Amino acid sequence: MGIRTNAVDEKARACRILSIFVDDLHGALKQWLPQIMHTVLPLLNTAPFDDMKLSSLAIMPEILIAVAETMTSPAGIDDYRQHFLFILDTLLTFLAEETELDLLIPALQTLSICLEKSTLVISGQTVRVLQGAEVARICEVLQQTLRASFERRAVRSAELEQEAWDEEEVEEYREMEQSENTAHLWISKNIGTLLQTHAGLALPLVHEIMLEDVFECSDESRTAGDRLVGLYVMAKIVEYCGKEAFQYYPRFIPIFLRELHSADADIREAAAEAIGMAAEIGKDLVCEIAPRCVKEIEFTLDDPVSRERCYAKSNAMDIEVLGKVCFYLGSYLIMLGDHYSFWLSHLPIPEYEEQNAHCMQLLCGLLERGESALVGETNQNIPRILQILCDSVGVISDRDLENRMLRIVKTIEMQSPPQLMNALWEVLGSDKSGMIKRKLAEIQNLI
Repeated sequence: MGIRTNAVDEKARACRILSIFVDDLHGALKQWLPQIMHTVLPLLNTAPFDDMKLSSLAIMPEILIAVAETMTSPAGIDDYRQHFLFILDTLLTFLAEETELDLLIPALQTLSICLEKSTLVISGQTVRVLQGAEVARICEVLQQTLRASFERRAVRSAELEQEAWDEEEVEEYREMEQSENTAHLWISKNIGTLLQTHAGLALPLVHEIMLEDVFECSDESRTAGDRLVGLYVMAKIVEYCGKEAFQYYPRFIPIFLRELHSADADIREAAAEAIGMAAEIGKDLVCEIAPRCVKEIEFTLDDPVSRERCYAKSNAMDIEVLGKVCFYLGSYLIMLGDHYSFWLSHLPIPEYEEQNAHCMQLLCGLLERGESALVGETNQNIPRILQILCDSVGVISDRDLENRMLRIVKTIEMQSPPQLMNALWEVLGSDKSGMIKRKLAEIQNLI
């Protein structure tokens, strides 16, 4: 089988049809997969037109899915690896030379999808496809792609300063900058996927090949898009590399804390999330910075600028991370009760279900372990805690978490005077309190 027509339009159409076949049929095309792969994929580096190159990119992840579907035993991993490495070599060769963002970005997206398929679970065991040489080459190509973007940006910035551009040219410049940011994001996502799937191999190579570029991206003088790349990679090192990442905390944490106050909402959110992961994973290792973490987060949340709508999502992440720092590092905080009171005053956050659910998990965990600083010396925070839990019932989609919250409410009800719950029902209103009472009755036998 081969694509032998000389008519470019027919070649492009044939590529699209083959791509659709593989997408729809996957393993049913087992006997033709090698021919399809060796016919269509090389077009990425040889075809004269973009639509053919895009078809080649689109078919790559589908071939991996198809090959994985045909595996009947662990012995098939060698065949899968051969297909994977052919695809990887084709992609990396293209990325090393391509400068057009309309093709570069889809190629980076395709690489990310393929890297997610670089580990297979066979007979309950995780098998990693890549070895050190392949991981090193990926890092080198991603570094090369990132630096090429820096160079393109420097040239455009110089041209903008030296020439009088009209409005249309300035708008085109902004669009190109946004595209460069998108390319940077996908470069960082590829690094993150490598760290997730091959942490033991990837971290030393990221350190050797790319880490200084990451720190350069994180400099205060860089654009928001560059700094977001640096934050993302550092956060993934914290998330996926466990104790091996501890050596980087002294350089990472100050950057995370600084970016909590960024004018860019995405940077704020990424910085807060990274601090939360460092607190959860590093625990005692980051105990010395716990007071500064809560101080910076509370300052950010109190800042009038943070009330602007664009910061709503980053504020929700700040609230979640404040709870994490108190949960994991509370023993290192002076006036812990004040920090808990501040946290409770910002709960719940129903507009952001994921962050709200995480906060409810933290709140339940604190109550279940009997955190006295949370409830207050005279249990003065109990009414507020009850209201927070009840306000989130019916909002949280996780039924197990909701039942956990209800069991806590029921336990408090059983241990408290009737006046406490009567005041709660009045605050909640008849509809909400009626729903809560019905749910409490349903779980009463589980207490």
